[in-house]
Amino acid sequence: MKTIDFSFMGGFPLNQDRLNDMQQAYIDMGLALAAGTNGTTNPKAVAGMKVSGGGNTVSSGSFVYNGELIHFTGGTVTPIGGEVALVLIETATTSLTYNDGSTHPAINNKTARLIAAATVTDATHFPVSSLDTLLPKWVALDSYFPTNIEPYVSPLIYKDRFGIVNWRGSVKANLDPSAIIIDEAVTPLPAQYRPNTDINIPCTAWHSITGAFRTVNVLIGPTGTVSLDAAEALDNDEVLNLDPIRYYVE
Repeated sequence: MKTIDFSFMGGFPLNQDRLNDMQQAYIDMGLALAAGTNGTTNPKAVAGMKVSGGGNTVSSGSFVYNGELIHFTGGTVTPIGGEVALVLIETATTSLTYNDGSTHPAINNKTARLIAAATVTDATHFPVSSLDTLLPKWVALDSYFPTNIEPYVSPLIYKDRFGIVNWRGSVKANLDPSAIIIDEAVTPLPAQYRPNTDINIPCTAWHSITGAFRTVNVLIGPTGTVSLDAAEALDNDEVLNLDPIRYYVE
């Protein structure tokens, strides 16, 4: 990282080269963020930019695109006909008068906003649907549970770039006993989250009525079933904490 030590006395030799050094320092940071996109060209949100309203509302934030870090002003659009929600990148230029009396367009401020238009991807446009993120992309598991299991605290799953699968949240049994958490015969765990062999991970179960805690072993198999040993099956109203579940998938 490039830095300048301004603590020395005697009059810092400020000139255009030194100002360029300062500018290059934060350009390098933008390039470093872009390097974290694993070689993809999709725009990557690095702060804010929460998408809602069917993809037609995006909150303010920042993103990396073509090696540049760009601020985005949030908004909502209403596409009609064949239009889609697009991010428009604009550059505002400010001219400065130099000491010799000449004028030059020296300051360029690149920002982005939301518009509705025909789909296009180029240096100054991209569809909101192509916006990716450098932040973890947690996937909701609500639809994978059989009828005997219901979401309790937002059960989510996420696989990071190193192949580590992370779970979080909790589920509650509504039938006594409940040993099958996710059933491969009904809705199996998606293939990208399945381990190569059976694994057992100790988790905590908590009874929402009595308040009793106990340790249970969660079995995750390569065929897409997530279960407990029959002797450790959840009782009705018992809550299983999924946060300890982490494992590697090739």
